Amino acid sequence: TDTLSLKPHEVNDFLTAVNVVNKEVEARVFPEDDREYNLYIVCADEYGNYSDVKKITGIVRHRYQEGSGTPEDPYRIYEKKQLEGIKYYPKSSFLLSADIDMEGEWSPISINSKGSLGFSGTFDGDFHSIKGLLINSSTKNAGLFSEIYGANIKNLYIDATINGTDNVGIIAGTSEGSTIENCFVTGR
Repeated sequence: TDTLSLKPHEVNDFLTAVNVVNKEVEARVFPEDDREYNLYIVCADEYGNYSDVKKITGIVRHRYQEGSGTPEDPYRIYEKKQLEGIKYYPKSSFLLSADIDMEGEWSPISINSKGSLGFSGTFDGDFHSIKGLLINSSTKNAGLFSEIYGANIKNLYIDATINGTDNVGIIAGTSEGSTIENCFVTGR
């Protein structure tokens, strides 16, 4: 559309038009990588009148192919990118389904979503390990999780080296009202 001055290379795909009146429409978008995307929506009536273009920012690919994020059916984590994705689902349940070798520096899982102070869901390590966790942070709250509030972390082994300034821990930099059980950590 000319209103937004989009260049052809900025538009990757168009969704097929749907014919609905006063109904919610679900569209599934399958981005190829983990970048953030913008989604532009335009509505038209039967006479060809178009609405203004609405821009929805910060669309991120759903990282979990298994699970629904509930305690009964947690999201399954098999790789580092899925571990990083926890920040987008701060109140969900997760199950570590494979050992993960971190390779390289890690930024603590930090929740910046509206209405959430930190991770408050469940993370079940299922007796798997996270090895080689390396954090060099000049900010407070350094650990696998930056902050956990009312979370349940269990059945996890972590080997880590963490350098930080204030509130440093291997599992979490800050923990309030949380339960950590059957966890074993090594490192410094």
